[in-house]
Amino acid sequence: MPFLVKNLIENQSNVVCVKKDDLVSKAYQLMIENDFSQLPVLDDDNHPIGMITHESILKGIKNLNSTMDEIHVRDVITKPPTTYEDDDLFDVLDLLKSTNAVLIEKIENRMPGIVTSYDAMEYFRNRTENLMIVEDIETNIKMLIRHAYSLEENQPDNENIKSVIRQISSSEKNNNKVNSFDELTLYEYIHILFHDNTWKVVGSILDFDKKNLRKMFEGVRSTRNDLAHFRTIITSDQISELKFCGNWLTNRIADWENSKQHQEAETSVALEAASIVTSPPEISKPTLSVDDSIKFEDYSPKESRYSPLIDYLTSQPGNIDFVNLPFEKIETIISGELPNSARNHRAWWANDTVGHPHSISWLEAGWKVKSVNFNEQHVTFARIKEREIAYIDFFSQLLKDLAKKAEFPIKELSPSGTNWIVISAIPKNRPKYGLFVFSFSRINSFRVELYLDLNDKEKTKKVYDAICKQKIELEEKIGSISWERLNEKRASRIAIYHDGSVLDNKDKLAKLRSWAVETMIKFYGNLAEITEQEILNVLSQ
Repeated sequence: MPFLVKNLIENQSNVVCVKKDDLVSKAYQLMIENDFSQLPVLDDDNHPIGMITHESILKGIKNLNSTMDEIHVRDVITKPPTTYEDDDLFDVLDLLKSTNAVLIEKIENRMPGIVTSYDAMEYFRNRTENLMIVEDIETNIKMLIRHAYSLEENQPDNENIKSVIRQISSSEKNNNKVNSFDELTLYEYIHILFHDNTWKVVGSILDFDKKNLRKMFEGVRSTRNDLAHFRTIITSDQISELKFCGNWLTNRIADWENSKQHQEAETSVALEAASIVTSPPEISKPTLSVDDSIKFEDYSPKESRYSPLIDYLTSQPGNIDFVNLPFEKIETIISGELPNSARNHRAWWANDTVGHPHSISWLEAGWKVKSVNFNEQHVTFARIKEREIAYIDFFSQLLKDLAKKAEFPIKELSPSGTNWIVISAIPKNRPKYGLFVFSFSRINSFRVELYLDLNDKEKTKKVYDAICKQKIELEEKIGSISWERLNEKRASRIAIYHDGSVLDNKDKLAKLRSWAVETMIKFYGNLAEITEQEILNVLSQ
């Protein structure tokens, strides 16, 4: 159906107008009282004939050499664009490109309407806000479903999820194509949520009558379709029901997450107490066994204002699986404020692999949002176990391959599950200021790098600049190099990049390892001695 101008002004109260014979002082007083920048002007038959604005008043006073008590509205009237309430809404948007306000002539009465740029912006902002509430609801539903089909350590039970998707696909679509979980519609997510197998788990979380809840969620779906497709006007009742559902579901999940965290804390205390008594053998995953003096932080070029947050996550040691960050801490990390949507909408924190660049970045870095608490204003990130295992497998094999060919010392270490690994460091017998590193960086790339950090920005940059003077000779021997001074950071980097993700297939990963071994051998062979000498030179100054 067409979207009409009258949809934009349907809730508009009687418009404040003035007559053409009124004094400008009266019009100005009405503008001040109502905080308006303009008023429609009517003739004696209440038909709109123009508009008076702040600008037209100033021009009238100046050019007529008079005061507002001496001139009339007719003296300063302007002719704004005019349209009709049954015209297409988007025609008004075109008119607002060149003016701040448009007069709307109504079909059944002569009192006009008025639409400003602010009105149009508010109208679409409200629709967008309602869609964000729908997205929050969908995000929460997906989270509940994933929880219902998860194995130990929160690993997804993909086979059971696929089984349920097949069931609803065969009953609802009656075709052979089965979409992945992230490709489903809101209708399908609701269908899965109330599936018997799902409800066995989530029913106790939602703790309400299944039939009534389904009716509420179906109402959300209907409103979502109206919003997305501009099929009809969204009523105030629909908006109220939508907001209620969003708040209710968010509160239920917050209660559940708080209860779960409380139980986990109690379990942790109990296990700690038990360990004191029984002293069981300690079990821990492998950790990087490099010198305490070595500290590598995965600084990447600042692709967005959230890049420092991703750097913070990737710099966490391999034995850290969870990071709890207050919103204020995140704002300190990114040196700026989070948007209002991050403080109010769960959808902003969704582990979205398509629509949100910030979430794509933390997912590629091997982290995901585990939970968000809007009452306490903090978010918990969890290391992605699948990525952790993939990193351990890849780097374990890479170290074996490198050890067979490299003639330089390689540190005795075990991959920790992070997206990087330090394989050698310089200077010898001194604190390690130059690290040779393999690392997966953001946006599907892998790098062989020399990471410089002398614990002093000025000294680090001196070493980097000294090496950079030999850029031409080094590139002739090694190949194209990425020279990254990282001016905003204490550290600097010299690197060579190659396309690749740890989630690539076996053949691609094997080729990537082969490239990495050959490149690191050339890289170390041409850079280690030069870099060590420049480090010692700077330290001796």
